[in-house]
Amino acid sequence: MVLALDPIETLDYICLADRDLPKEEQTVFSIKPLSAKEKMTLDSRYMGASASNKQGQDVETHFSMDLHRRSYDALTMGLKGWKNFKGADGESVPFVVADKKGARIISDATISRIPETVRAELSEAILDGFSAETVRD
Repeated sequence: MVLALDPIETLDYICLADRDLPKEEQTVFSIKPLSAKEKMTLDSRYMGASASNKQGQDVETHFSMDLHRRSYDALTMGLKGWKNFKGADGESVPFVVADKKGARIISDATISRIPETVRAELSEAILDGFSAETVRD
């Protein structure tokens, strides 16, 4: 049976690297799926297409997508918080948001604290939706 997503519900996400750790050592990221409109906006914002035709030949179509910006924007829209995320000094890293035109957006400095491999994994989970394997039980 297909279950409907709740567009405002946040889910706890445990990165693959943390899943074998004891629960008290796992970092828990709160993420939410993008709405259909948010995903469409990202896809259309960062996807481009062009066509070329040499006289008498078939049209060649080229597609491109700026995946890094799309992933970054997915994080700003879908990452809602975290628990047990610590810096090298062992202290908890604060989750900082900025108010931009009435919207609460995660700050650039906050995103920069997340290792690149984890950013990629989180943005993929946000963009591609969730399954029982991607969320915490």
